[in-house]
Order: sequence, then C-alpha cells, then structure tokens
Amino acid sequence: MLNKDNYYSETGHMSNSQYKQFHVCETLAMAEINGDYARPETTALLVGSYIDAYVEGDLDSFIEDHPQIISSRGPTKGKPKAEYRQADQLIERFERDPFFMSFLEGKKQEILTGEIANIPFKIRIDILANDKIVDFKLVRDFEDMWLDGEKVSFIKYWGYDIQGAIYQEIVRQNINKTLPFYLACVTKEDEPDLKVIQISDGILKNELKNIEYYAVKFQAVKNGLIEPTRCEKCDYCKKTKILKEVEIYD
Repeated sequence: MLNKDNYYSETGHMSNSQYKQFHVCETLAMAEINGDYARPETTALLVGSYIDAYVEGDLDSFIEDHPQIISSRGPTKGKPKAEYRQADQLIERFERDPFFMSFLEGKKQEILTGEIANIPFKIRIDILANDKIVDFKLVRDFEDMWLDGEKVSFIKYWGYDIQGAIYQEIVRQNINKTLPFYLACVTKEDEPDLKVIQISDGILKNELKNIEYYAVKFQAVKNGLIEPTRCEKCDYCKKTKILKEVEIYD
C-alpha cells in the first residue's frame, strides 16, 4: 500500500514526474526506475522542499531529516543557513495574503491511485479540498520561457498542465467528481510575486488525451517491450555516451 514513506521509491505506478521524465528522455527515466541514476540533491531543490514542507505542516520533521541546512558555526550557529532564511522570507510574504492562504487549506499530501489508459497512476496532492485541487509552486518568475524554438508560458514549460490533467482525472476516479485544478505560485524574485492560477478544464481535458496516448508507449518501455530512446542531451546520456563515429563540420 502506498504511503508517505514509500511513495517516491515505488516505481510500479506511473506518476506525474515519471511520465514527464519519459518525455524528456526514456533512457534516463528507465535508469531512475532501475536505480542506476539519481538526480543530485542541489541546494535549490532543498530550498524548494523546505517551503513545501512548511506548506505540508511538516517543517520540523524536514529540518530534522536534513541537518545540513542548519549552520554549525559563526553567529548563525543553530539557525538555518542563508538560503533557508531567504525561504523563510518567502513564507512570510505569502502568509500575509489571506486570499493566497485560503488556497492552502485542505487535506495535505493526499495520496490517491487510479488508471489512465489502463495504466496504474499515482498522485500525491499538495492540497485537496472539497471543492478544488491545489498544487503549491515555487517558481523563478512568471515570464514566458523558450521551449522547442517558441515562447510558451511557464506553466507549459514546466508541464504543470500535464500534472493538472493527471491529478484531476485520478481525483475524479476516487470521488466521482471533477474538481478544478489551481496553482498557488510564489516567485523567487528579490520582491516575491504571488499568483493563484486555475488551469481551465478544457486545457486539462486536451492534455489528458495526450497522456492517454503517450502513457501506453512509456508503459511498454517500462515493461521491456520497447527499447528506450536516448535524448543525448541529459546528464545520464552524456555519462553513458559511447562514440562510434567522427562528426563532420563543413
């Protein structure tokens, strides 16, 4: 049975992050599933997890599990290091906004399972309320970003529409009701900005069709029926690259 302790280590169910990793590089996705590769735990990721833990109401446990975020010397000994003090400032900023905080009310880190295209999926929801699904996001800013030669919204760039489609469908299967999907976003800028964004049901339904199509192929790769393709751009592909020919520059 899936729970907080085994959710991330269990790989049998497709998840939002696993599905998106297959889109980036199938070989990398399989290396992570097989335990041959693990993404490095960077300070930026830890800062994000620090704020996520606050939203979940589990910050004390997070600090206990990550003693490296506490300064061990100097005038700040025993207190969070500078990066995490900045995270506290971000938390203080959105705590001052009652409307934003209202979207953080509900069941925290609710784990649900279901199927999309007959493939088992799992989700872990930041906030599940009676009338909405909310995912908390810490982002660089709200500017458009370049993706495959064109500028797209930060929502499309990071695949938050994919996440929303998966979450909405799995929740629907569990409660027999379609709930709207929201992003509660805070920027990392010197003066943090706030937004609560609803991704329309129309966008989520269209994205669900794409998921139903691609998930079948990705599951076949997971099952060993199809050889995974390499992107030749990610760190894992660079690490395992074997040269076979000379590249011609003309």
